[in-house]
Amino acid sequence: MQQWRGIYFIFDKEQKRGYVGSAYGEDNLIGRWNNYASNGHGGNNLLRKCNPENFEFTILELLSPAANPTDVLRREALWKEKLKTRSPFGLNEN
Repeated sequence: MQQWRGIYFIFDKEQKRGYVGSAYGEDNLIGRWNNYASNGHGGNNLLRKCNPENFEFTILELLSPAANPTDVLRREALWKEKLKTRSPFGLNEN
């Protein structure tokens, strides 16, 4: 997973709300997931208020290791719209 960029979904089973995120930085998907594993929230304000033991992770879309970060962010925004994860219905603030 280190070479793949992508879009992922975190579902909080307790709150019954979801969060869509993207991975395109250092170590791509595995790097992003390691960040969540180390602190439980990945730096996201609404996820800080959740118990990470209730999280389920899903890969929504794998993107090429060469995918432009701008294109990755566009795909992320599309998934947020499709899954209605923006606050107040979901856990995305943006």
